[in-house]
Amino acid sequence: MKQWLFGLCVLVGLMGTGCSALTDSLNRRAGTDPRDMEIRLEIMDRLQRDHLTARQAISVSVQEGVVMLRGTVPDDMTRHRVRTIAVSVPGVLVVEDQLSR
Repeated sequence: MKQWLFGLCVLVGLMGTGCSALTDSLNRRAGTDPRDMEIRLEIMDRLQRDHLTARQAISVSVQEGVVMLRGTVPDDMTRHRVRTIAVSVPGVLVVEDQLSR
């Protein structure tokens, strides 16, 4: 995929159009927008630093500012803390809670 994208960028570059917009568009669709990655890393860091959430197996994914939380938590207090941490990160638009007990 990366070789294909590189080849496409070279071709587009030769045509004088540039490919940063194409790369940005593909990154957003693939869920690899740099802003989304920053949001995810910040949420994961905050979860690891919090005494209530640090030992929980929680998966965090972000696409276009929408955070998806998956995993298992022991109780509602921990679930609430995870959600509170996620929503407090700048750039988060929505938190979708798919945590289970």
